[in-house]
Formats: sequence, C-alpha cells, structure tokens
Amino acid sequence: MTDCTPTPSSLAASNTPQNRRVIARRARIEYLAMELLRLANAVRLPVPVDGLWRNPPASLWPPPHAQMQTLADDQDDPTVLRYRTAREIAGFVSDSRWPEKERLLGGKPLDGDERHHFAIALLMPTALVASLSARQVGDPPLVAQIFQVPLKLAEQRLRELNHL
Repeated sequence: MTDCTPTPSSLAASNTPQNRRVIARRARIEYLAMELLRLANAVRLPVPVDGLWRNPPASLWPPPHAQMQTLADDQDDPTVLRYRTAREIAGFVSDSRWPEKERLLGGKPLDGDERHHFAIALLMPTALVASLSARQVGDPPLVAQIFQVPLKLAEQRLRELNHL
C-alpha cells in the first residue's frame, strides 16, 4: 500500500518551521493509525473499531469489561459511537508504551486535536480512501456511508485529502 499522507492545505499554505513540524507530526500520527490497523489485521471497510477496541492487538491496552461504560450510544446516529470508540482507542494508544508509538512520537502524548486526527485516520485510512473511485470521493454522503462515519467527519477527511 502506498503511503498517501495528506498535507492539510491550511498548514501547507504557510510554510513556517512550526507548520512543518505540525505537518510532520500529523503524518506520523496518520502512519501510526495505519500501523495499528495492520497489526490488528483490520485494514478493511468499514474499519472494525469495535472489534479493535474489544480485542486490542499485542495487548496494547486492557480489553474493556463487559460493556464500554465510558461511551454512550447515540440512537439517532450509530456512526457517532464508532467515532467515540476511535477516540478512546486514540487515548489508549497515546498512553501506551507501544514501541512503534514511542519511535514515531517519542514520549509526547497526543493532545485533543491529535486524538481527533488519529481517530479520523483510523476510521478513514488514507489508503482506503485512495482506493475509492473519483465518483465515490466526490460524493461525501456516499463516503460517510461506506466508512460508517458521520457526514461531517467524512467531509473533513475528504478536504484533508484534497478531494473536496
């Protein structure tokens, strides 16, 4: 799989040392999300975040007890629960001593925006978005349905990847 890590246009427009560091860290976060999916043999549509949450690869975090007690189900939009689960996974990865995480990010944990970026990259990996047809990526509601994510997140990710 080719690494097609996005360069957010808002950051790329201002080529400062700070923005280059932010872009580089986001690229490493994106790569880390893909490595987690590879480790779990979960690079498929839709990404099985619930299974990943319940059966963490390489014992990266303790499996949850019977239910995900910290996550509330949204009856109107079940895709919100998938995003919340991905955010929880981001938190566990951030706090872990996973050698790949340490190598890519050092000892610095993910902040709130970075956990959000990790969650979106986990739910909508660049390589899987790139596998869609031009017609599909031009249709955000269809992309949201394919990846089982909220429409707003699908639109955000498509913008990050310069498809919108």
